[in-house]
Amino acid sequence: MSQPAIAAISEVASLCAASGWPFTEGETGCRVKLEVRREAVFHAHVECAAGGILAWVDLTGAVALDVAPPQECHQAARALLRELEERMKLVRGALGGTAAEPSARLEVCLALPCTVEQLADALSALSVACELAGPEIQLLLSNPEIACLTQTNCAGGRSPQRQDALPVTLLPGGEPSAL
Repeated sequence: MSQPAIAAISEVASLCAASGWPFTEGETGCRVKLEVRREAVFHAHVECAAGGILAWVDLTGAVALDVAPPQECHQAARALLRELEERMKLVRGALGGTAAEPSARLEVCLALPCTVEQLADALSALSVACELAGPEIQLLLSNPEIACLTQTNCAGGRSPQRQDALPVTLLPGGEPSAL
């Protein structure tokens, strides 16, 4: 049986509670611990956005950079995010930040009214996406040698990039993207 849709954006916490995922409530929304079968820990942020609910996972919060990563790092991360978007239709990748402090995240946008099932599906999709590529995105953004190998492999035909793939959403200055 389907849960009723939420009536107002302010009910994000009750929607998170009803979804069954472990969460903590914050000033701007909820922080939901995602289940992954890796040692990495990922948290989704569920918050109100223009006309809906935005659930997103920061993939670069744990990346410590001593110097700005070269362009190859951004290109490799962008290619992996495109590939992930192609396989996970509900999840989109977003790159932004500055050259010295890159920002990468996965996000799902939900329109209002939003049901408990829709939020649970969004969190499940983010969980799977983090399991598939979360640590790899972190590695590509922090390790130029790996990123360059990835670009070489793509150029060499072993892992071709599709030219018709949708572009990754670019976040200007690390700001959240709009719905």
